[in-house]
Amino acid sequence: MANHPKTVSQALLFVEILSLLPTKRWMSLAEIRAALVLKGVFVSKLTLQRAMKTLREAEDFGIECDQRARPFGYRLRARPAFADFGRIALRPDAALLLKLVDNYLRGLLPGHILSALEPHFGAANRCLAADNPACRLSATWLRKTALAPFNFSFSSSLIAPWIFRTVSEALYRGRKLEITFEQTFRSPESLVVSPLGLVHGEFPYLVCRPNIGEDLRRIELLQIRDAHVLDIPVSGDESFSIAAYLRSVATSSANRATS
Repeated sequence: MANHPKTVSQALLFVEILSLLPTKRWMSLAEIRAALVLKGVFVSKLTLQRAMKTLREAEDFGIECDQRARPFGYRLRARPAFADFGRIALRPDAALLLKLVDNYLRGLLPGHILSALEPHFGAANRCLAADNPACRLSATWLRKTALAPFNFSFSSSLIAPWIFRTVSEALYRGRKLEITFEQTFRSPESLVVSPLGLVHGEFPYLVCRPNIGEDLRRIELLQIRDAHVLDIPVSGDESFSIAAYLRSVATSSANRATS
């Protein structure tokens, strides 16, 4: 945006922000800034804060702010006409691919990438709902295929979306995480941890290393009641591999079973 006059750059930034903000969930400043980067728009944290303040004060844009907890969340009451992503045109094959990502890989993507993809998921839905033979074939494919996990559970749907977004964002950025979690029959516990891996399954969990003590811990996302990304880099575990961790857990379980 540096090549545009200041007023034009500011207007373009406003349009980009409005095009990103969802209407059905909250989006933090960190998510907005990361999603802007994915679109090639680079702004400082302070510039984004000022832009959000200006947009919120202009009531015509209909930006809502959730101040019940930090980080604050933002969303639109309704999407402005000029921020409508109906202009995104997709071929049926690309729409089918995006819909499969939305259905099955949503939990494996960091929060800010999901935010940037939301408009494309919407465009995929519109394409697959179109009344033409190619779109109908792709839409029909979705009704003919499914993943059937061995132990089906509804537990993942009970995890607050903002908890997943916060945890995944800390993991993606390599930043420490302050969490409050509650285990069965125990009082809530607060820890600062280095997030190292995220495992999805019947009970999704975070593999992390607490600041106090060297042993790895496994904390189920369902147990996390609060989470904040800290501006402190994770260090000392750069070579950690979640695949190697799972292999070691499987090996230990097998050894215990045969001993």
